[in-house]
Amino acid sequence: MRRTVLTPKFIASIKATPGQRAEHWDAIVPSFGVRVTERGTKTFIVYRRWPGSRAPARRSVGDAKHLSLAEARDRAREMIDLAERDIDPAERQRQVKIAEQRRRQATFKAVVEAWLASDEVKKTRTANSVARETRDAFVTIWGDWSLTDVTAADVAAAIRAKATTAPGQARNLLGHLKRFFGWAQAQHSYGLEASPVAALKPDRLVGKKVIRKRVLSDEELRALWQAIEALDYPFGRQAARAHRSAPQRRKQGALGGVRPRQEAVDHSA
Repeated sequence: MRRTVLTPKFIASIKATPGQRAEHWDAIVPSFGVRVTERGTKTFIVYRRWPGSRAPARRSVGDAKHLSLAEARDRAREMIDLAERDIDPAERQRQVKIAEQRRRQATFKAVVEAWLASDEVKKTRTANSVARETRDAFVTIWGDWSLTDVTAADVAAAIRAKATTAPGQARNLLGHLKRFFGWAQAQHSYGLEASPVAALKPDRLVGKKVIRKRVLSDEELRALWQAIEALDYPFGRQAARAHRSAPQRRKQGALGGVRPRQEAVDHSA
């Protein structure tokens, strides 16, 4: 098998031979060459024994009209490396195509709907709100994307945008996504090797959580006591007892003269 250092100029200069095919083998990459048909079609090829076969055979690397020599050499090296590890390049390519097809079919919207229909969400008391918020905030943006195309940067941008107007909701939405991506990864069906939100921290995206504190005014306390007094036994008495335990309700005169009724209750009835 005569070898020549293939160059783009040499390949372009090869002429078709009527009635026969010609093959020119590369001196740089063993088993790699270019085949020229009698009609002048030029194809990069690799000739060797492939896994599962005893006899050597030619396999196409690509059309020389559309594939550069450098790219063809790289592909040929990869094919040869796989074959030497007893991996059939054709089978590997088939698996890659199947995985890519599954990836495209696993859109963000489709996987979200599968999650919302699962017991992970469906049997919780917040199922309706989680579904509504997730659809409104994320499916409207990434619905047609492949699930694996959603990155940490995409999520961070969406959460920061929401945090400018509703920081509390932004925290909840990030929590929804953490649950969702964790579930999707655990299914091992969507090509998701790792959750893109695993390292995202709400304090860094939204800011420190602010705990709201508010003390009822005298007028509000008076209205509350009046509502408590209107309750039937035992609810009114239990509510009054709980209310008296709060510090702000112990202040002298805070109720403006309103006191819970001290009624004798006959428990013998």
